[in-house]
Amino acid sequence: MTSVLTKDLLAGVFDVTELKKPLSKKVRIYLCSAGTDTLRERDALTEVVYPRLRDYCRENYGLEFQVVDLKWGLTKAWDDHGTERKLCLEELIRCQEFSVGPSFIALIGQKYGERQLPVQIPAQQFDEIINALRRHRNRETRDAFQLEQWYSKDENCSPVMYILQTEEKVRKNIRPQTAVEKAIYGERKDVIWEEAKPDLRRLLSKGLDYCLRDGILQDSDVARYLVSDLEVELQTGIEVSNGHPSRCHALIRNIVDLKNYVDHPSTERFMELTYDEDEGRLKVDIEAEARLRQLIATEIERSIPEDNVGHFSVLWKQDDGISVQLHRDYLEQVCQTFEEMIRLSVDRAAPEEPLIDVSNPDWEIYQHWNVARQHYNRFVGRRELLDVIKSYVLSNDAKPLVLFGNSGVGKTALIAKSAVETHKWFKESVITISRFLDCSSDTRLLLHGLCVQLTSLLNGNLHTVPTDYKELHTHLVKILDQFPDDRNLVIYLDAIQNLASHKGVHDIGWLPAGLKSNVKVVISIGSDSEMLLHALQTEVVNDENNFLEVTPMTDVECLSMLLTMLHADGRTLSSDQQKHLIVEVFARCNTPLYTKLVLQQARQWAADFNLADFEFPGDCTEYIRAMFLKLGEKHGAVITSKAICYLTASGTGLSDCEMEDILSLDDEVLNEVLPNFRMSVRRLPPLVWLRLKKDLKDFICRVDSEGITVYKWEHAVFVEVSRKMYLTGATTKEIHSLLADYYLGVWAGRKKPFARPSSANNNEVSGKADRLVPKQPLTFEPSDTVTRYNRRKYNQVPMHLLLSGRLKELNELVLFNYEWMYNKTKATSLDHVLADFGLNPGVEVSLVEKALRDAQPFIAKNIDNTAAELSGRLLPYYHSHPHIRKLIRECDTSGVEHCAFVPNFPYHDVPGSPLKYSIKTKGPVTDMALMGYDGRLALVKNKDDRFVQMYDLVTGKHRADIFSSVGNMYVSPDGKITVIVDHITEKTLKIHDTESGTFLGQLIPLNQIQLKPKEKYKLSNVSISNEHVCVIATTEMSYLFVGDLASCTFLQALGLDGRSTICEITPDARYVFCNSNENLLAYDLSTLENVTNTTLESRPKKIAFNSDTSRAFVINGVENRLFMLTLSDGGVDFLYKVVLQDSFGDDVIVDVKLSNGEDLLLVQGHNNVVVYDVIGENVQCHFTRPDGIPLEFKLPSSYYTDIHFTSCNFSSDDKFVIATIFRNVYIWNVSTNRLLTYLQAPVGLVEYLFVPPERGHIVTQSSKSDIIQVWGIGDAIGHVGMLDRLTCSVDDVILTSDDRTAFAKCSNSDEIGIFEMKTGKLRDLLTHDGPVKQMTVTSDGNYVLVSLDQAKEGLYNKIWHVTGRKIMYEFGNAAAISVSLDSKNTIFAFCQEDKAFKTPYNLIQYKLHGDNFDEYKLEYEMNFLLCQPFVTPDDKYLVALSSESYDDRRALYRNPTIYAISIEASMTINAYGVDYLRRTVKITRILHIRPYPNNSYTIVCLYTNEPDPEELTPKPYHQCYSFMIFDLCSGVVCQILEEFVSPQVPLDGLLFTDDVSLCIDHESNVFDMGTGFFIKRLYDTDLPPSCLALRGRIALYGDGTCIFAVRLSDQKRIGHVDVHGDVTKIVLGHDQRTIVVGCRDGSVTSYVIIDECYDRPQEVIAELPSRKLDDGPSGSTSSNRLWDKVDVKNGPPYSRPPSAAVGGPKDREMLKKVKPVNRSRSTADPLMYMSSRSKTCVIQ
Repeated sequence: MTSVLTKDLLAGVFDVTELKKPLSKKVRIYLCSAGTDTLRERDALTEVVYPRLRDYCRENYGLEFQVVDLKWGLTKAWDDHGTERKLCLEELIRCQEFSVGPSFIALIGQKYGERQLPVQIPAQQFDEIINALRRHRNRETRDAFQLEQWYSKDENCSPVMYILQTEEKVRKNIRPQTAVEKAIYGERKDVIWEEAKPDLRRLLSKGLDYCLRDGILQDSDVARYLVSDLEVELQTGIEVSNGHPSRCHALIRNIVDLKNYVDHPSTERFMELTYDEDEGRLKVDIEAEARLRQLIATEIERSIPEDNVGHFSVLWKQDDGISVQLHRDYLEQVCQTFEEMIRLSVDRAAPEEPLIDVSNPDWEIYQHWNVARQHYNRFVGRRELLDVIKSYVLSNDAKPLVLFGNSGVGKTALIAKSAVETHKWFKESVITISRFLDCSSDTRLLLHGLCVQLTSLLNGNLHTVPTDYKELHTHLVKILDQFPDDRNLVIYLDAIQNLASHKGVHDIGWLPAGLKSNVKVVISIGSDSEMLLHALQTEVVNDENNFLEVTPMTDVECLSMLLTMLHADGRTLSSDQQKHLIVEVFARCNTPLYTKLVLQQARQWAADFNLADFEFPGDCTEYIRAMFLKLGEKHGAVITSKAICYLTASGTGLSDCEMEDILSLDDEVLNEVLPNFRMSVRRLPPLVWLRLKKDLKDFICRVDSEGITVYKWEHAVFVEVSRKMYLTGATTKEIHSLLADYYLGVWAGRKKPFARPSSANNNEVSGKADRLVPKQPLTFEPSDTVTRYNRRKYNQVPMHLLLSGRLKELNELVLFNYEWMYNKTKATSLDHVLADFGLNPGVEVSLVEKALRDAQPFIAKNIDNTAAELSGRLLPYYHSHPHIRKLIRECDTSGVEHCAFVPNFPYHDVPGSPLKYSIKTKGPVTDMALMGYDGRLALVKNKDDRFVQMYDLVTGKHRADIFSSVGNMYVSPDGKITVIVDHITEKTLKIHDTESGTFLGQLIPLNQIQLKPKEKYKLSNVSISNEHVCVIATTEMSYLFVGDLASCTFLQALGLDGRSTICEITPDARYVFCNSNENLLAYDLSTLENVTNTTLESRPKKIAFNSDTSRAFVINGVENRLFMLTLSDGGVDFLYKVVLQDSFGDDVIVDVKLSNGEDLLLVQGHNNVVVYDVIGENVQCHFTRPDGIPLEFKLPSSYYTDIHFTSCNFSSDDKFVIATIFRNVYIWNVSTNRLLTYLQAPVGLVEYLFVPPERGHIVTQSSKSDIIQVWGIGDAIGHVGMLDRLTCSVDDVILTSDDRTAFAKCSNSDEIGIFEMKTGKLRDLLTHDGPVKQMTVTSDGNYVLVSLDQAKEGLYNKIWHVTGRKIMYEFGNAAAISVSLDSKNTIFAFCQEDKAFKTPYNLIQYKLHGDNFDEYKLEYEMNFLLCQPFVTPDDKYLVALSSESYDDRRALYRNPTIYAISIEASMTINAYGVDYLRRTVKITRILHIRPYPNNSYTIVCLYTNEPDPEELTPKPYHQCYSFMIFDLCSGVVCQILEEFVSPQVPLDGLLFTDDVSLCIDHESNVFDMGTGFFIKRLYDTDLPPSCLALRGRIALYGDGTCIFAVRLSDQKRIGHVDVHGDVTKIVLGHDQRTIVVGCRDGSVTSYVIIDECYDRPQEVIAELPSRKLDDGPSGSTSSNRLWDKVDVKNGPPYSRPPSAAVGGPKDREMLKKVKPVNRSRSTADPLMYMSSRSKTCVIQ
């Protein structure tokens, strides 16, 4: 199998029986030995070699390493009545089957090994042996009856066998009859197995010998009973090596002088000895010795390659034979040979094994089909249920099919059987998808996997598959809805109750309720999941016919299943046993699981076993409990309970290696297994777990999880029972704590303390011992630089730390650990990382989780962005949240290994912000409305655009574009109808269906009235209900038009006597209210009759109603009174005034809104908001204009605007009042009358405010903006502030000399933003009368010279005093070109008298100090400036490139000249033209100059020596440009390169290192400036480098929304970060590592570059202002004020900066003094609704 699966397997169209078993991810070696003769060698291997090989395999190949040495660690020989050999052979075969590379190694000494009694003997052979013994009666055969007592005939075996009995059974059956029997047993029944074994071996050997001599049996029949375990294992190991003997190894040791020590007590451990009765002494067993020699010759030397065999010769030492101390060199040699052999074998085999990348989605599909295969192979019966599923799959049913039933009834098996056979049911094309879900399954990952698989099968673009949980719902439904009609799709989902949604809450909302006829979904669910089952019945399927109950099997089906499984094991049952099972057992419980539980014991039933004597538990739970207790009796209560606990607690299962390690760390287990521990290694013998696992094999399954092969419970019932029996109370924490320690590697390479129980036969009651468990790093990084990830650690540690109560470690090691997050994301996915955050909810945890979720798209594109994303989003919490501070510090220091960019201040989108979404629309919004009962959908429109855009306010996503008409938009209350009013001609109302945009009709008011010649009319005050639309049209009088939406016709045109200012349909849609001058009118919409005519004191401006139209509230918009009306059937019963003079003063009421509970009235003025109690008739709350809000403000590309409250509303629960003023949203508490908080929208004036019901959201939209903000009220309190953006694309940034303040200029905009680099806040916003062309900032940032592209005469240039926020001086009729000094507040300005091209430049010097300045006009005049002037380092020279004149015919400047003005020498000037330079160099024209970075007196000059062209040509030069370094002080040329770059290279794009030793051009070519030779291409990109950082060591590039850094020395890309906006400008700070990035959306972002090869990250980070915990000053120009606040205490009290050029009063003050005069109004005046008494003014 390969890592990319075939289409057939992806589509589920294949023969499951041909599905290969999963490839192992383990090197599993069976170690064969005689046991006692190689104890020291195996101890040394266990202690020294195995740990090293384990690390080697994990690090280099991602493989587990295990040696199965079943004879190691046993205090005595293990012999479970002959079952030893069977288990050994099973494990040997498993090693051969699953091991990658080496699988078998033999340690051979001079001991042939024990010859065990056979566990079973074929009945025919056994009878022949007994008969032979009886025929040859003699002294040696007189006790032949013992064979018959210990072997019992079992007719349930197929073929019939004699089975070796247990000691307990033999005791029960002993009945001494003959004299011989009585002589042997007497009256005793305490038969001892150890005493019987020699006699049984002797009798069996004699019987075989007689059969062989009598010709009854052949040599081959006899040999299998006489060979030792060592020979059997060696022969088997070589035979089953799959034709690869190279996988086998052997180490042969010869103790040269062993025979000299025959009489030594220890010798029998090393060789077989026999007692010679004649000589009365021990002698070497000649037969065993011969067999061993033959074994070595025939099996090892002939079959195993010579390189795989090691030979060792040693001498006997002291009493041990092999001594740890005296044979140290020998043991080291054995260890070295063993390790080298295995390493070499692994190296050869591992690369050839097509190991599967478990992170590949295809691997998940294979895993699920492998589960299906396992269940399919064991499936029996259930034909009726299968037919129902088949019938559904082949039908046109449009709903899912749900299988439900109790646990253990076989739902999973049914799903597996159906999934495997589905492709056989169809004649046409079909796709079958199966998912078997366990408790670790996740809804989001399931949906993502399904979408990826279907997209791949349908040849779609995998990049379109979303990752967001909510979006996946929609995407899956879309795929299913668009599934091709000519294909079929069947999806099987087993055990959906195991799914947890992305936040741990059960959810079925993702299940599609409606399906296409060729799409089917079959799911299974446990009946005990009552809530989920009910939700399926009521919310998704809602059809009882689509629910199929999986009932238990019949008793006959249970028996059939049992017999089938027994037959596979070569066994059966007697007829009496079968009958008993049907009648007595399966009649009580007849589930498949119960049948499997019976199977475990049925394998041991002989034909004569009476089932009536056996008590069967009543159900599966009782059976499992009994089984666990029985296993405890057999293996030990502690080892059994602990192994079950660890297997259950692991969740995803444990491998053999892990189980051995974990049990070895548990001292309770070791004290039970090794009570008298004297071994060199305190560790669990492998045999202990493998024996227990063998007894559990029917109930655990082998699966691949997290890169290794593990074993886990196959059925959830075992998990439930084990938890209730063992995982209770403190035990749970202890179990999970030890698991956490293991996966954290706490005891790797350390000695773990232990204490033996007082009953142990040992003086030492405590101590320390290394358990030889492996290290658990996050990653394995071998020498080949291939990184492998410790997936087990990533997925196990969080859960176990949580369940063990070690929450502090959970925070430190997982949730606030950068290395963990980064590596786990690479190893698994960011979704797996996010899942950890649900384990320990809290404020800081939630903030980090939100930061990761928001950063998910950027991390998905480039995981190396992780550190920058986390730091940038979490920086606002650096000072206040300690865990987040720790995480940021790790990101800053460790993160530079992955990305050299460290955020200098927070990103714009931060977690914990009340801003949920910023929705960017397709243009400025002029009309907006919410629709839906919950206000979920927003409709927005620009009146000049035909499209209505629909957005989902819950997800922030665009839903649809609805084609409509040009004009203003009005939406019906139910959202189904949209009315567009033509805003240009105002002639028509066009009616559209909102959902589809279908044009339904139009209403033309002009057709309903007769206009006089030249008379004009105006439409206003449109009101719409679900059935009607009402509109006011005004000519010399007003008309009320009532239209029917269904028929798109006007029902009535009602002439009003006067002017109408309101038109409002009541909430119950029964009446429409309007006015005629001061008269309030109401019309019944069903009869169109006038139902009220009430006179008010003035024209109403606004009217509001309660829901049943029993009350109305009217204001006129010019005073602080409101009218309260009591209505009945549309008529006014009662009217009274409420004067709010005390609250409003001189303010006027502009709007009223009734609360949702209709007991409160929200009254809005320009500067006041009042909550009026309608029932108590008193003011309940009074909110005034917040402090700091300017009275007026000039926003970019706008005029000065009065700042008032623009909108206000109640929250959905009426507990809060929400009001907008300027760009702020204020939230007050109604009950306490206190301000809770405020929110800051982007730069602009908030125009729309919506409070959708039931969602706790606020929706705002600013005037002329294309952004909609969705805020969360719940997150508004205590939130962190967001950073501001400028309104246009940033095209220039200037940093102050300390890099703590940045000035940003936008293209084609009148704004300059001043940003504080410590926090990223927009400290000031300077706006002007025209677009800013250039800005120049002094080094301390206190002054800035702004030059405008367009302005009034004499006002083109402005000098700002930034701290005082005022304009000190305005001058000039054209934009100046300016430059500032680095050390002084001095600016040089090159000014023209006008904007003409050939107007010369005059140089003016401005020395700025305090609120004043000194102006010096220098007597220099330059005709042209060919490039931006500059000042050399240390403010030595002001340098400009000018020319004498301009050749219009050839479009060339004549005689370019370098002007160098000495700033220190009284501004003396030197001019160096071409004529001067020709004395030294061959030159015809100076093309470009720039400063030399490290030298105050020299500059870099680029020139050409090619003659100027005679005619105008687009490419005047063809030869390479030249380069020189020129000394301004002496006028000497210091260096020349005659041929440097081609004319095609943009000279502005050349970058030089600080020492001008290297140059990089726009194509990233690097040149040696000493020779001019090309060195290398720095980076393969079409992008030009933006600048060089870190003194020329790093080149920076901008690419779309990303910037990246490349190191010049090794061409390595050391950083790549997404700045969340299209990059338009990258500027380097004075420290050579701070960069500021300007973006197209007006945002400004900053980073610090840290090169880990040259820098010390911690030292650099410590100097960042944003990382310092003290609140010291952040810059020399910082203040407490922000651009949108008036700070009376610490700053100027005005919002309009005073101009130095205009000293008189403001224009608005002057206008107030102009007296109005009467003037006759033209009939063409568009403001015809004004009366003849209105006045106007004339300014003369």
